[in-house]
Amino acid sequence: KKGTFIETYLPKHELFDNKGYRWPFIKHFRFAPVYTQFGCPYSCSYCASSLTSVTIRSIENLKEEIRLIHKTGYKEIHFGDETFGNPKKYIKNLLNWVIKEEFGLSWSGFTYPGLIDKNFLEVMKLSGCHTLVIGIDNADFDLLKNYDRHVKKDRILQFIADCHELNIDVCGDFILGLEEEDEAAVLKT
Repeated sequence: KKGTFIETYLPKHELFDNKGYRWPFIKHFRFAPVYTQFGCPYSCSYCASSLTSVTIRSIENLKEEIRLIHKTGYKEIHFGDETFGNPKKYIKNLLNWVIKEEFGLSWSGFTYPGLIDKNFLEVMKLSGCHTLVIGIDNADFDLLKNYDRHVKKDRILQFIADCHELNIDVCGDFILGLEEEDEAAVLKT
């Protein structure tokens, strides 16, 4: 779960420049999906991503891709990682580099609210973040523990409050109909 570092070829983002290739949270028509890692370091048993070995792209490989994205006129990135922000220090360094380079890119991504604190959110915002998608998953946090999902309700609420304070939109993903749920539990979520 720590992750293996890899190098990848640079994707040809221009192949997907058409109206059929969309992401609902983008602010600019042309956007480039970027993956800093594949797999997820967490073990939520209802999620297939937890079964995938974590591979992390090298920082230089990512910088090269972001430079190319900027050079070819893109204004928007969607970080498609299942858990953007992992490893924390590594991604924070990448975002600080994006700020320093003054690319003027905006971006969105998926993250885990237990991973990101307010200080990290501030760096995200300065680097162009406007929307984060998080798994809230279910209103029954004790039930989620049965599935190895160990984030507390207070942490999620604080994460959302911090995002709102920084003017970062939050999209919550939910799971309805876990095996142990009845209609009342689904309605509560």
